[in-house]
Amino acid sequence: MKTNFGHFDIVDIAILGAYILATMVLGFRAHRTKATASQYLNASQSLPVWIVSVSFLAANCGALELLGISATAAQYGAVTFHFYWIGAVPALICLAMFVLPVYAKTQIRSVPDYLRQRFDERTRMANVFGLLCITVLLSGISLYAMEVVLAVTCGWPTWLSASLALLTVAVYTTLGGLRATIYNEVLQLGVILCGLFPLVRILLRQSNGFQNLKAHLPPDRAHAWIGMPMFSNHAPLDMASLMLGLGFVLGFGYWCTDFVQIQRILTTKDLEAARKVPLIASLGKMFIAILVVIPGLAALSFQGALHVPYNAVLPALLVAHYSHGWLGLGVAGILASLISNLSGNASAFSAIWTEEIYRPHLRPSRSASHYIAVGRIACLAAIGLSAAASVLAFYFQNLMEYIQLIFSVFSAPVFGVVLAGIVFPWVRRGSGLWGLVAGFSVSIAHIQLIRNGFLSYGSGLNATFHGAIYAWAASVTVVLVISAAGHRLSSDLHEPNSDLQSIQFRAPWRICLFGAVVGAICIWFNLVWR
Repeated sequence: MKTNFGHFDIVDIAILGAYILATMVLGFRAHRTKATASQYLNASQSLPVWIVSVSFLAANCGALELLGISATAAQYGAVTFHFYWIGAVPALICLAMFVLPVYAKTQIRSVPDYLRQRFDERTRMANVFGLLCITVLLSGISLYAMEVVLAVTCGWPTWLSASLALLTVAVYTTLGGLRATIYNEVLQLGVILCGLFPLVRILLRQSNGFQNLKAHLPPDRAHAWIGMPMFSNHAPLDMASLMLGLGFVLGFGYWCTDFVQIQRILTTKDLEAARKVPLIASLGKMFIAILVVIPGLAALSFQGALHVPYNAVLPALLVAHYSHGWLGLGVAGILASLISNLSGNASAFSAIWTEEIYRPHLRPSRSASHYIAVGRIACLAAIGLSAAASVLAFYFQNLMEYIQLIFSVFSAPVFGVVLAGIVFPWVRRGSGLWGLVAGFSVSIAHIQLIRNGFLSYGSGLNATFHGAIYAWAASVTVVLVISAAGHRLSSDLHEPNSDLQSIQFRAPWRICLFGAVVGAICIWFNLVWR
């Protein structure tokens, strides 16, 4: 049946409508469940491991996973797998084994809370304002990506696509809070798998398998390791920036300090349950890699006739290979991932504003209903701000380059300060703020040097990875130098914090075995695509 919805017919519209209706129902059901302000904003210690694990995985399966990774694979080739094997799995194992015991010992609700306990209030507030910027910018990326998908598949104008996405997220997120977001992410991950798995099967069948697909890739993009220089500013990627910039600074910084991810882990009941979440999610990450990288590689090797921007590769492949019905399911899968990212960051913005700024500094000792109302208003504000931030995404042909740039500027300095606080018990409390300032300043200076032509790199990703290394190194160096010198920066500078010396990092044998299996699988993938 012919419609006015581009490549969609009535079956595709019905499938997409059923998905949107299901998200609304989840929001209303969560709204009917009575909750305290902490449960609404953080869902603290109230959810089972499997729900949190799926949500933890789904929260990262937004624009970063689908359009961003597929676009990167179409541009850079097989090295895109490293966003999982180098940029995710090692960090997730470290999070389970070493970082979560620190968070559990200090009984924190979030990373800003840890920075307050380990350093001081000024360090926490600097991180809070950085997190507000991150959540708004990432929400804007998701909204822009939704506009791209609906423009390619439905031919809808930008205002209509944005309005539909904003209305859907606003209803279920503001009604149910983080609990509704987490349960909806479980539904969304299922839709993602059902929507994209058939596409991968079709592309591999056309390519006659993995090996034949790999053989048809350009020689400089067919391998994850072979041919990559150890250090070179002018190469698309080099091993030093890949392992240190992506694998260590950005990978560990994201998975070990990101507010959205840590917020989900802390909804589990105890430390052992929390440690299972990143390990379970790491297995899912390696499977998700197949779903999102293979379409990009297929576009690089066989689909040159697409002639679309990198960001539109995945929806263009759906239109080219899916019949009606399957097209609706595939688009619903992409929109599910993007809405998951938008709602997760909107919920994070709400929690950060209410729990980290409004409650302690503006209106303390109010009722739970008051803070829930404020959280809902903040959630709507975040969704509105994301509409303005989505304009910035128009300046990037590859969303992954934009996403990594955001984390390079805001997350790399935070990871440097957090790591210094965990590893060195003698680090002084007042040094954290200056570490953040130093890292942020170096990151901005590095960007300006590139823009003004004083530095050049072979690709945007290589520039971002190098910038992340420099920002992280600056933050760690400043923290250690100030602490070692014993220079008192203000009257509230206390003696070094030694509480972390008593933390026991030993994990149950089941957790250790699980981590070893995950690591072995990751190494095997590296060997297969070396």
